[in-house]
Amino acid sequence: MNNQKINRFIQRLGKPMPSSTVDNFYHKSSEGYFLKRKNLRIYLHKMIELQPKIILVGEAPGYKGCKLTGVPFSSERLMLEEQLPFGQSIGYKLLAQMRKPTSESSATILWQTIWKAGITPLCWNAFPFHPHHHEQPNSNRKPTKEERIAGSYFLKRIIHLYKPDKVVAVGQSATDALELLKMEHQHIRHPSYGGKRDFEDGISNLIG
Repeated sequence: MNNQKINRFIQRLGKPMPSSTVDNFYHKSSEGYFLKRKNLRIYLHKMIELQPKIILVGEAPGYKGCKLTGVPFSSERLMLEEQLPFGQSIGYKLLAQMRKPTSESSATILWQTIWKAGITPLCWNAFPFHPHHHEQPNSNRKPTKEERIAGSYFLKRIIHLYKPDKVVAVGQSATDALELLKMEHQHIRHPSYGGKRDFEDGISNLIG
């Protein structure tokens, strides 16, 4: 993979227009879109260096996490951690410098678990934009089948670019998206809603 391929991928992410129930935070109409694209570019380049053998596919960005940072399964607080693939020393920047960094529970559980396991998988989402309820931008909802279909272009492309040995669905929405692509994959429990222990066991089984 090279800079040109990453740039084209990110530019393509920025094309779909936001809607009343979907926030494309990479689109030029979104506040801080340029910084979020830059953070994603840093992340994707860092993952080239790390050569991940596993891709973890989640559901969709949340309003406390990826929507603010531009990086899947992250949060502002995680991006300040000097543990790969994060850290201000690498060049990540936060949109809001003057307030307390936000945290996102699922992302925190995920990275604490995989740091402990000694692996650094590539993370992506079945739907790469933030789905929310009507007139409730600070809410999360599951992506619809149509949205998962729309996200399949980016999911398929990211898998093709990195060619991981294992494709792993984190939760049912990710499983549904990978089944739409007829792509061989494994499934583990999503860490939200009391799934932390099962998620930890799933990660252990992946590397065991």
